[in-house]
Amino acid sequence: MSFSASLKTELSEIPAQSKDDLRALVYGFLLFSKEFLPSSITAVSDSHTIITMISKAISKLTSVRPDITKISQKNGKSSFKLSVTDGAKDILAFFGHNGTEPSRRILRENLKNESCISHFIRGAYLSCGSIADPNKIYRLEFLTLYMNLSNDLSALLGEYISPPRSTVRRGVYALYYKESAAIEDLLTYCGAVRSSLEIMQIKVVKNVRNKINRVTNCETANISKVVNAAVTINNDIALILEKKSIEYLSEDLRELAMLRYNNPEMSIRDLGESLNPPLSRSGVSHRLKRISEAAKKLR
Repeated sequence: MSFSASLKTELSEIPAQSKDDLRALVYGFLLFSKEFLPSSITAVSDSHTIITMISKAISKLTSVRPDITKISQKNGKSSFKLSVTDGAKDILAFFGHNGTEPSRRILRENLKNESCISHFIRGAYLSCGSIADPNKIYRLEFLTLYMNLSNDLSALLGEYISPPRSTVRRGVYALYYKESAAIEDLLTYCGAVRSSLEIMQIKVVKNVRNKINRVTNCETANISKVVNAAVTINNDIALILEKKSIEYLSEDLRELAMLRYNNPEMSIRDLGESLNPPLSRSGVSHRLKRISEAAKKLR
């Protein structure tokens, strides 16, 4: 099961502790559904469990029995549609709407306390929310066709969680979070603690992996630098031996030059410790630089 499907399953299994909570959950789901009109209420979901849960809640709250139909898609998958025609006007009235409002808005009267707000946001997410695979990218969003409804939800989220970012894509209004901490806060607030902890765990693994990669890249770069430097100085020493002889170098450079030439894999520290008398790393580097300058003169 994908992380997205797992999250919606977890959210759908959280029980409402009171009638007010159940009312807020259904309100959030229907308000962000496809149709919320006196003539018709329509909602679509990939999850039969979610549609069934909302249908039962509607019947419990209003005595209206929604119809559920299966929709077969071209890709072989199925989705499920909840629809109400007779009784749609009664459901709108139950939530304080009459269908003549100039635009779809959140009526705060349906959110009696903070617990209701948590259930409302949960219902809205089950209706129009989505989340990317946190192993790849952090992004959770709510989509709606209604600007004022999007603005109302943004204000609500900003009051109780953190302000989401917003954008418009082809006439669809999107509210989204792309920070893992904000997504974790939202899921925890809505009761999806298991999914929130899973994101935290994924983040820890990502951070460790990134740290290992940074260290590895740094070590690789250092090794390449050492190898390139060794190849360069050995080419310089080979030139001196070919054009002149080791005697071309001053006496304090000869031992180091031959040691470097015969042991290209040795580190600067090992070279210094192998000399008689031993030499510090800075001393070795200085003498190697003088050898390179001698080779440069020959060129």
